[in-house]
Amino acid sequence: WGEYRVAPSGAGSNPLLIGIPLVGLVAAVVGLVLRRRTAGPTLILAAVAAVIGWGLLRVEVLWTPVLPTDLPAALDRALTALALGLSVAAAGLIVWSGALLARPPSPAADPADPAETTDPVEPTGTTDPADPARH
Repeated sequence: WGEYRVAPSGAGSNPLLIGIPLVGLVAAVVGLVLRRRTAGPTLILAAVAAVIGWGLLRVEVLWTPVLPTDLPAALDRALTALALGLSVAAAGLIVWSGALLARPPSPAADPADPAETTDPVEPTGTTDPADPARH
């Protein structure tokens, strides 16, 4: 925001420097709300991708001697490096945790499934009336 705010009109400042973080923030909030569903980790990864994209737009601040911002140069560089590092770490944690793996539906999810209905088990552990162990 600091760079976009201090740029003179017509200087060609990039509005994506504000738009991409806002999209990432919305994706992160919705992803956290839906964290137990499949969409949750996917939205968190979208937020991570937005932060990485923002960091790549600003990667030049890491080695440019003069920065076009009101912020102190060290703070601007530190925040950019921190955003890039934490976003890559978050993406790695989501992938490593297995949150994106497909899970089979729970048996209680479909009570009409004929495979779920079974005959009651006899005390001997068998349901076959012709079984000699039953008698």
